[in-house]
Amino acid sequence: MLLKYSTSDILNTDLVNPSSGKVLYSIVTITTLQRDTNDEITEISSRSTRITNAKGTAVAVIEWVGEEKRHTGAIKIMNADPVKVVDLFDGCETVKATTDYLYVPSRLDFVWIATKDSIHVVDSEYGDFKGKIHEHCIQVGDRLVRSRVPGIGCNYIEFEEQPEDVLVELLIDYILINIMRRTRFNLPKYDFCHSGKLDRSKEIIVDTLGAISATSSRLSVIGKRLRSTTL
Repeated sequence: MLLKYSTSDILNTDLVNPSSGKVLYSIVTITTLQRDTNDEITEISSRSTRITNAKGTAVAVIEWVGEEKRHTGAIKIMNADPVKVVDLFDGCETVKATTDYLYVPSRLDFVWIATKDSIHVVDSEYGDFKGKIHEHCIQVGDRLVRSRVPGIGCNYIEFEEQPEDVLVELLIDYILINIMRRTRFNLPKYDFCHSGKLDRSKEIIVDTLGAISATSSRLSVIGKRLRSTTL
């Protein structure tokens, strides 16, 4: 399955089927503000990111917490009970960071592998490729070609066919991995961009980075495969 992001803002975008042009999922982040009598912002009351499917049904919600609502709070996927970010990534006990790679195993038996320039998803047992993020690409026929011109091209997310609940969780995972990757490799931090009253806020901080520890040598093998294998 290949989905195209309609904007570069991962928290405010549509996910489009490139072949049909149909919007399959929409991601919208809503921020509620408190203002004083001078119309100055005094507090961010709440912030949540909602994913809806083509029927307009909410299939996932991320609540952002903390004083500035920039830390991940409860995450609800489909009809399951709310979970925390650490629950999605095996308690974060097997997350591993090296100079060039960030390895993040998920509870779906996948491993997210992020570098400064790429994000892949592989099978946790055999290291087989299951998905990939195509960044700043132009679609030429059936191929995606990375643009050499800054600001030109779109982002795509590609996975093997999955049940909807798994696909939605992968979409949530990608949001969090994207933010962790920015922090780990000193890339530009994510800024909330909202078309309503709040235009920008400070960077998001995802708490899982504090839980990095060693993992099995199998992840090192996966890293070696990543250098020589493409999706």
